[in-house]
Amino acid sequence: MYVIIKNNTSRFVTSACYLPQCSATASTLNSSICKGKSTTLSVTTGTSYAWSNGATTASLIVSPTATTTYIASVTNGSGCVATSAVTVTVNALPTISAGSTVSICKGKTASLTVTGGSTYLWSNSITTATQTITPTASTSFYVTGTNTNGCSGTSSVAVTVNTIPLAPTVISPVMYSITATATALTATGSNLLWYTLATGGTGISIAPIPSITTIGSTNHYVSQTVTNCESPRATIVVTVTAIIQTIALNAGWNLISTNLYPTDSSITTLFTGLQVQEIKTASSFWEKGQSAALNSLTTLQAGSGYLIKMNASGTLSVTGSPFIASYSLPLKKGWNMVGCPFQTTKLLSATFNSTNCSIIKNFDGFWIPNGTVNSLSNSVPGKGYFINY
Repeated sequence: MYVIIKNNTSRFVTSACYLPQCSATASTLNSSICKGKSTTLSVTTGTSYAWSNGATTASLIVSPTATTTYIASVTNGSGCVATSAVTVTVNALPTISAGSTVSICKGKTASLTVTGGSTYLWSNSITTATQTITPTASTSFYVTGTNTNGCSGTSSVAVTVNTIPLAPTVISPVMYSITATATALTATGSNLLWYTLATGGTGISIAPIPSITTIGSTNHYVSQTVTNCESPRATIVVTVTAIIQTIALNAGWNLISTNLYPTDSSITTLFTGLQVQEIKTASSFWEKGQSAALNSLTTLQAGSGYLIKMNASGTLSVTGSPFIASYSLPLKKGWNMVGCPFQTTKLLSATFNSTNCSIIKNFDGFWIPNGTVNSLSNSVPGKGYFINY
């Protein structure tokens, strides 16, 4: 600024003096920063400087923790002092969370999800919030999330990959006779699960007791679980075998029965290799060499009695499953030919009395209810009997 001094008469300038005048402008490279970051402040040139934070340079680097206004006082060579202010806005960092530790079994997949930002970048270059992974070994995944203010935060999640355990140790096959008593299956392993299927299905933790009522083989399956990983299933084969009843046959006539359901009940099969001539029941017959169309008897049935004529002695072997435990014996008025359905010897008096028979006999003797001179007392497996009702 200057002042003009004029002559009152000629009105022209005869002298001038200058008065000091100055100004200052403070600025920043970034008026908005993320918390924890810095920015550079500067002010127009002067000879000395004084900032509100105590700095005395024309430019300075600041890292405010909250939005702050900085005031700069600038003095020039004439001693003129000017002031200017600049505000730095501090934006909060986003809270990025990739979740807690994930544990999976080798070969399985897991889903990772991050929250707290607007955009993301994972360490495996995935840019979506959620991703599906199948790592082959334990590892950590890192992610950077950025909010709408451009501020970023990081997080990580550990993924533990557990080894699939081996199948439990088993003993197979497990053999049972059809007359045996089955016990629970066993296996060596941890946290066993039992299945009836090779794949799929729902396992149970209680070892099953196999059913052995039918001849043949059945598969059972068992796995073990270690660190929440289930192993492949081991197979246990349960094999139920038939029992064999042997019946001695003398040359001539024999009165016999079988207490088994034969696996193959045909007479031609059962008597293979034996010199049988004729087989009879109370209502049917079979004779060697006779046309099949004329033989009315073709099979042996459990619990029935049979008269068998042998040309030579031999042993009849019957393979099958036991006759039913509960047995209803149909008797007709008069003489009946029956067999022993029981698996063990049983007293005749346990089944028969004066109300359902008058006499029981075979080639070995006789039994009369309440008799005192009976030569028979038991119903014996393999034997046949005549009963008069």
